Amino acid sequence: FCLSMEASIKKIVDKLFASSSDPSTITLRQVKDHIASELELEQEDVRKHADYIKQLSLDHVEKSQSKPSAASSSITSSSSSSTSSIMPAVAKTKTASSATVSSNSKQQKQKRPRGDDDGDEESSSSSSSSGRKTQKDDDGNTYFTLDDKETTRVTISSFKGVEYVNIRKYYADKASGAMKPTTKGIALNANEWASLKRLIGDIDEARSE
Repeated sequence: FCLSMEASIKKIVDKLFASSSDPSTITLRQVKDHIASELELEQEDVRKHADYIKQLSLDHVEKSQSKPSAASSSITSSSSSSTSSIMPAVAKTKTASSATVSSNSKQQKQKRPRGDDDGDEESSSSSSSSGRKTQKDDDGNTYFTLDDKETTRVTISSFKGVEYVNIRKYYADKASGAMKPTTKGIALNANEWASLKRLIGDIDEARSE
């Protein structure tokens, strides 16, 4: 039964990535939700195969990086590979980049108030220095919302030891009411996030012209 299930999962994952023009934009959460929908499984059943699903997804992302597309090249910095969030692709960053990410993460944790526990999103929410409410998603990642409807999220996630700032559009699932990610978004690694922050002033000036 297990082998049969894994065969079905592989078929669904292969088809999902084959249908995408830029596989690096597909997140791990989207893959799991798609599998649950196609096989009519509960998320608890899908999590039993989490490692297998992650490895399949990783293989597809690595293949896509060996053949960069126009879409992926537009968000790639000169020192790293194109990445995404739900499943950010594996970026071959230098040791210095990893150290920078780790340092930034520690500083954020020191400045950011923590909730009483790491339970669901509502119970683990707190306020940041900007007044924005910080919350935890189902995977334990901290995220911020940019609008009252919570359709735009900025999530701090990690994959293979590399941290990403993931900016993505979400939608409310009609069946469960839960907020789920769309393919519209981008995951920035440490170098890309630093570059974006440096450009904020220039971007504001360009907007006011």
